[in-house]
Amino acid sequence: MRHWVSIGAVLSVLTVAIWFWYPSEPNGPHSDPHTTTANGSSTHPSIAQPSNQPDNSAPSPFAVQSNEVSQDNAAPVSVTTVPKQLSDTTNTIATKQLDTARTVTTTINISSIGQGPLSDDEFTQIVAQLKQDPALLSQLIDEFRQEQQPERKARLARLMGQVGGEQVLLAASELIYSGDAASRTLGLDLLQEVQPGNATARDIASSLLSTEVESQVLIDTMTALAQPGDVDQNSRLFLADQVALLATHDDPDVRGISLNILSRWSTDERYTQVLLDGLEDQVSTVRQSAAYALVGHEDTSQAVLDSLLSVASNPDESKRARRGSLLALRSMSISDELRQQLVIITRELDTQRRTQ
Repeated sequence: MRHWVSIGAVLSVLTVAIWFWYPSEPNGPHSDPHTTTANGSSTHPSIAQPSNQPDNSAPSPFAVQSNEVSQDNAAPVSVTTVPKQLSDTTNTIATKQLDTARTVTTTINISSIGQGPLSDDEFTQIVAQLKQDPALLSQLIDEFRQEQQPERKARLARLMGQVGGEQVLLAASELIYSGDAASRTLGLDLLQEVQPGNATARDIASSLLSTEVESQVLIDTMTALAQPGDVDQNSRLFLADQVALLATHDDPDVRGISLNILSRWSTDERYTQVLLDGLEDQVSTVRQSAAYALVGHEDTSQAVLDSLLSVASNPDESKRARRGSLLALRSMSISDELRQQLVIITRELDTQRRTQ
């Protein structure tokens, strides 16, 4: 009997030792045969059954901590909601980028351009594409050279003038020296568009002023110089001298245009006498051009003031010449007494306009 008691005691001791030697672990010898789900419920490996008992077992200090999370135990993915304002802004930017890409990649049918009037938006878009695509511009210039219809040719020329560049300048030069009056006029119109700040265009204009004698060619050439642009001082003075020489031309139209253009290339006292001589021209339109050419003139000497006042106060002078002189005087530093005289003259001109 004692023998069986001793054996029972030994077995009990071994059982306790084995129990402590193998701690409870997941998948261990004493692990619960139930499988814990992501929501905390427990199921039998073969029989699915719900359980409301939470798993309160603490992890073993000897358990290996893995950096990898199994798909079954992975935490739910949090979806961040994008603020509506940011979403709208992003969509707007994407839409604009898509529209820009479509605009740039749109193929232009050269043969259809200029067949009819262009809207402002169409004109702007075509010019933008021509500036970005030299090959496309070359095609347009070739189309321009072959075009016989004056209306379409003028529309193409306007596009080319807005684009500018050496290709357009070459086309303008070809037209100017073609020997055909209509082509020359069109070429000078193109030259006017590309001239501002373009030294080659200025050289062409300067050459024409030196060699041409026909009035209309001189007028068109000077008109091409209406906007000097960014010009160095030596070039400015050289061209101003050429224009000033034409202030004594036989044709009053040439004289009038020369005074107008001269005022755009020089406002100092260098050409004051040329402008004052224009105020005494026999033709009223030339006197009118001279009066307006003195608006903003830097030379406000007494001789300039007296000449302008003489034209402004002359009842026999044309109204346009008188008003041009009044405008020139108001742009200068004058005395209060003279300013009061201008008020009286202006009132007189306004009264004449109402009674006529």
